[in-house]
Amino acid sequence: MWHLPQVAILSPASLLSAIVPLSLGIEINVVLHYWVAFLGMHLLLTRAIGLSFLPFVVFAASVFTLGGAMAMHLAVGDQTVLPVFYLPLLMFFVYRTARTGALRDALFAAGILALAIYNGGFQIVPMALMAVGAWAACVAVGARDWRPIAIAVLVVVCAAAYAGPKLAPVAEFVSGDQFRRTLEPIDHPDRMTPDMIWRAYTDSSLGAQSHVSGAQRHGWWEYGNYIGLLAASGIGLSVLWPLVVPSTTPQRSFAAMLALMAVWFLVVSAGEFHPFAPALGLARLPLVSSFRIPSRYTIAFGLFGALTIGAAARAAARLLPATPRLQRSVAVVCAIAVAELVFVNQRHFRNAASQTPVVNEIQTADAERPRVWSDGTAKVTDVVPTFNGARFSVIGGYEPSKVFLNQRYAPGWQSSAGTVRPDPQTDGRMFVQVAAGQTGRFSFSFVPPGLTAGMVLLFVAVAVSALVWNRRWSPVAFERTAGTRQAAERTQFADRAERVTKNVVLWSMAGAVMARAFVGGPNQTTLIVIVIGSFAIARATSARWEHADGIVLASMYVAPAVFSRFWVHDGSVYSMYLAAGLLGAIWPRWSRRQWSLPTPWRVPLVGWALTAAVGWPIIAAREVDFHPELAGILDMPNSTLGISARGAIAIAADAAAMLMLGIVWLDWLFERYANDGPRFRRTIILPLIVSGCIASVVAAYQLFGDMTFLNPGWAEFHRASATMVDANAFGMSAVLCSCGCLALIEGRRRTWDRLMLGLVAEMIALAFAAQSLLRSPVSGDHVPRRHGRRPLVLAITSVAAAVLLVAFRHTGPVLRLGWILPTASLESIAGFTKQMLWVRAGYGTAAVEMIRSNPWFGVGIGSFPLIVGDYPFSHLGGPLAPDNAQNWIRHNLAELGLIGSIGWILWTVVLLIALFRRSGAWRDRRATIVAGTFVGVVVVSQVGMPTQNLAVAITFWTFLFWHCSYRWPTAAPPGRGFSESWKWALMGVLLATFAAGTLRTSLTTLRPPMRARHAGWNYDYGFYLPERTADGEEYRWTKQNAVAVIPAASRAVKLIVWAVRADAHHPVMARVWHDEQLVIDTVLHDNRPVSADAVIDKNPQWLMIRTYLDRTLPESQPDLGLAVQWTFAGAPTHASTSVR
Repeated sequence: MWHLPQVAILSPASLLSAIVPLSLGIEINVVLHYWVAFLGMHLLLTRAIGLSFLPFVVFAASVFTLGGAMAMHLAVGDQTVLPVFYLPLLMFFVYRTARTGALRDALFAAGILALAIYNGGFQIVPMALMAVGAWAACVAVGARDWRPIAIAVLVVVCAAAYAGPKLAPVAEFVSGDQFRRTLEPIDHPDRMTPDMIWRAYTDSSLGAQSHVSGAQRHGWWEYGNYIGLLAASGIGLSVLWPLVVPSTTPQRSFAAMLALMAVWFLVVSAGEFHPFAPALGLARLPLVSSFRIPSRYTIAFGLFGALTIGAAARAAARLLPATPRLQRSVAVVCAIAVAELVFVNQRHFRNAASQTPVVNEIQTADAERPRVWSDGTAKVTDVVPTFNGARFSVIGGYEPSKVFLNQRYAPGWQSSAGTVRPDPQTDGRMFVQVAAGQTGRFSFSFVPPGLTAGMVLLFVAVAVSALVWNRRWSPVAFERTAGTRQAAERTQFADRAERVTKNVVLWSMAGAVMARAFVGGPNQTTLIVIVIGSFAIARATSARWEHADGIVLASMYVAPAVFSRFWVHDGSVYSMYLAAGLLGAIWPRWSRRQWSLPTPWRVPLVGWALTAAVGWPIIAAREVDFHPELAGILDMPNSTLGISARGAIAIAADAAAMLMLGIVWLDWLFERYANDGPRFRRTIILPLIVSGCIASVVAAYQLFGDMTFLNPGWAEFHRASATMVDANAFGMSAVLCSCGCLALIEGRRRTWDRLMLGLVAEMIALAFAAQSLLRSPVSGDHVPRRHGRRPLVLAITSVAAAVLLVAFRHTGPVLRLGWILPTASLESIAGFTKQMLWVRAGYGTAAVEMIRSNPWFGVGIGSFPLIVGDYPFSHLGGPLAPDNAQNWIRHNLAELGLIGSIGWILWTVVLLIALFRRSGAWRDRRATIVAGTFVGVVVVSQVGMPTQNLAVAITFWTFLFWHCSYRWPTAAPPGRGFSESWKWALMGVLLATFAAGTLRTSLTTLRPPMRARHAGWNYDYGFYLPERTADGEEYRWTKQNAVAVIPAASRAVKLIVWAVRADAHHPVMARVWHDEQLVIDTVLHDNRPVSADAVIDKNPQWLMIRTYLDRTLPESQPDLGLAVQWTFAGAPTHASTSVR
């Protein structure tokens, strides 16, 4: 039985059974374990936490040790729970290792964990590992030290080595088929409802055999852990205590760690309550996955909850005066609470007889058979049990016989009489075949597989432990020293806010880029390679050369053609390359502790970035209907236009990453180049202009040579897209780069510089004129000139414009301009203005409708192109094609709503004030030229979204910094101080409101099934093919979650559900929603159907139903699910099942 996981090898009961009756030995063993638990809790509370008031120590120790969970387990005969009493002692030695640095304490902790394994505590090992791991993670984060992680690894590795002789055979056994065949299947999801959680800790009337809820899958002893209302309330208050006390309070960090771990174990004990529940992830871990029942983690919650009470009590003892009356009162309350625990939980032991552990059913003998017997003519005598088998004598018969050992076969059994084999006819009992007349003394012996390797591992571990026994590390600083506390007092709240927000934006942006690659479909691997490769190469380059950002910018306008023509054949993929490349280039040299944006801009811009940071994950979850675990959900159509969830997530992730990258890039520029204009122009502007020149040369060749060259999709419109694969984006880029060239040549005196830069500017301006026929008047107006020549300049400009119009009269932009320009009538001009600025071919009208429907939180970042198809405003009579709102302000209001737009609105106001503030310095002329780019962007943004292209957006943010560097060369207005704390606090409130509102709309009106229902398009998942009842009516089996949106034959519908595999012991909960209304909420105890009537009271006349079944289902057995039938009143039967 050595290899059986739950068999105790080093249990004191085995030794005591030699001198006292076995039942008494078991009782003494239980009492000893209770004292071990009290000892461990005493050490934790007094030496780790520093609690000195004895009544509180006894009370907090009793909350864990005298809790109901252990009492109920022991009452039903489950002594495998006894090693849980080692947890306090284990955690104390782990704590002391970090506090003192002595490695011998880590070895003590490893020995305790190994002892739990030897004593059959495999049900407890996952709990112990999680406790040690969570403790190490919390301390490492709080102390900003890697050594707690190293301590946890050392403890786990040494424990595995010490327990090698037990662990190796167990690993061999549990990975075999024999063990798996003995496991009873558990209905999933295995979870606790909120009512079960509350009653598990506070309901004293519940016993081990109680049945509380339909969600209950096991006996109540696997759920209950009665600690009393006082202790439960104390834990709740103690968890909140670290959040409300000042950050300089002694041991606040340690208390916060204990509170966090208590909350973590509470969430784990809730089980599989959600697809993202921690219990589901833990169930996939190897080796010990078969031994976990999530609700058992109520024991660990009791442990860390008790420690949290101790930490809060210590703080209270410092704050309150220690008067004798108060001490006596507290002592009386603690005594009453402990007495209640003893009185309530000792009842479980009444009439509780010692029971054989369930694990023995795997291995135990047949009670009607002797230990060794023969089924033939051979006679078995002198059977002597041994520690690993039995010796016996055989008197041979006149024919071959089988000699059986009364135990089920397991690998490792051998016999001196022959080969040991299992006999299927005797339920797997093992036997050895003896020949006719074979007589002698033989034996059965068992050597578990892996024992030799485990012993070698143990000896090696003992030798290594002897070598490191006296080694020490430097102690881990759990709390800040007096000096650091004084520094912390001087640190403003804004400092922490900046550090947190910057890291949130950074990691959210990285997550958005990776999510975009993950949903790449067939190109997923290629996109991941592009992202990781771009980041890695740029980061490595930046580590050696500080101008790596300029290299990335030099390829910005050229990369789209490279990707679309030679690699992925998708021009939009370059945005991932650019985002990852820029992030890698700035990563080694960028401060992630403080924003460097101008102080007036900082909170509005960061708030705007955070709306994208928290918004896109919600939108991504919404587009898979909050069920990413469902197979095929990414390829479900999520709009009238058939855009899949994969495409919707890609659009949202792109939009969010673009916004966050722009603000991060602006922050990088202010940090690195705020006081170094020449280096900025040389490192950033020059590579950007060079890239624009290359694109312009290609555009010129397309216009005057081969229009189809690198110009897919645009040649048929006679428009050149250069190397950007987007004519609109290239046109805007040409305006920006032309202004950049003019700003560069301003003030230069060398003729050669003027000539060369002037040629570049003219080339870009020429290419742009061929694209959109928008002149850059601000650029020409602000070139240094004498006022006396203004009429001459205007005349030359007019003539040049006329020549350009004639030269490009057959190109796409000129033809398009001729189609849309109004005639000379007032009516035509009014219609033209309405179409250009408001209707915009239906997109403006759709945007206004979205704002009207979702004024506060919008439809979600990046969601306008997806949802716009649900609005039939197209001038062609059908749904609108995916596009933007044709107006920057309208687009952002539609996607982010008013709450989400507060950041960019405030920033726009501050920016406009800054732009119109005159400087008076000679540098202001350059600043005015650069400001001309903003005028161009603002004008085009009234009829489009130019900054939706990442290259244009990065150029815009770069030029914005350029303008600021001219007007404020010493960075005086931007500043580097902290914004006021109240601004950050207000931003946090608005951000939380936006996140909560976005989540609410995503769960209700903007959820894909509800969008399908309101727009009238099919949407379904989780339903199997239709079947028919005995009466010929159609119905469908569902998976755990299912949705159907179908056209309704009438407005009255009858919904019927049933389950065929529900019974009184394993009932299932079923819920059905019609639209957003819950119409069926029941627990099915048998196969009787449950029905409800619903009315479709909204247009269009479509039915939307959503079902949920409280059971995890295998794909191969649909009849385990919920059977659903819907019938429309007054409609043919076939009309009721039109899921397509």
